[in-house]
Amino acid sequence: MRSSAEAISLWTCGGLGLFLVLMSSQASSDITWWNSVSYFVFVFGTVLTVMFVAASIEKSSTVTQMLKYNSVKLLCAFLFSAAVVYSSAQASTLLNGIFGVDSSNLPFARALLSAAFFMKMCTPVLFILAFFSLAHIVAIWVATKEEDFYSFPWGSVIFIVAALFSAGSYWWITHKALGDDQIKVKAYKLAHYLDFNSKAYCIDSSSTESYLFFGNDQNKLLIDQKLEIDESFEDFLKGTASLGEVTIPSRFKVLPCTPNDRALKKAAITPQDGSPPIDTDAGSQSGYAN
Repeated sequence: MRSSAEAISLWTCGGLGLFLVLMSSQASSDITWWNSVSYFVFVFGTVLTVMFVAASIEKSSTVTQMLKYNSVKLLCAFLFSAAVVYSSAQASTLLNGIFGVDSSNLPFARALLSAAFFMKMCTPVLFILAFFSLAHIVAIWVATKEEDFYSFPWGSVIFIVAALFSAGSYWWITHKALGDDQIKVKAYKLAHYLDFNSKAYCIDSSSTESYLFFGNDQNKLLIDQKLEIDESFEDFLKGTASLGEVTIPSRFKVLPCTPNDRALKKAAITPQDGSPPIDTDAGSQSGYAN
């Protein structure tokens, strides 16, 4: 009874996920409220479908028996750690190549990019998915010989459909949405959305600029033009909104930024020898980051 209840729960999860994915793909432009939530329904259905596929693989006797050995668990933990470190290094290299500053100053963009590179590294998992799909196809073929409706492996049918959808979604995300031709521009946009600021306390902020604090004491300011792109998560992922209009600068303006900088820039220092006042704005240090 416990095994049957677990199987039914898995089938329900997979069936519901596929139903939500199918339903969200039939969104009509005449229904405004449905269009606003259809992509969320699609993402939720995709998550349920992937959960069903992953749980079904973990539940299989082959994986269950292998995970009983500590050496297998240790090897999996080592491979996972190595993949996380390498993905983080890839994300850091990409951000440093764009902005010319240490990626630790862009923590949110680096975290999401690390996850993206981790997914791209795990592409060989599709071979594992193909192996289990083949096993379920064999189970269905054997069941068709018996011609018994009640013993037919309907769970295998759901698994194959869910596996095909999961594999297609995974391939699209890693090779299309986050492919080599788009990952750099999307990294640039992510940094602006998540880590840049609209104002800086040490200068007169402009509505057309974005600011990034960096340095050991956050005492330097990188200035870039603000991105005037209003897009949803769906548009960002698909790359359908103004990707071609985003141009990554080759150089960024850099200024020192300390609590007293703004007060000094607004004051004129009068030398003791009676010479004309010195405007500190003219003598402020600035530079460019390549």
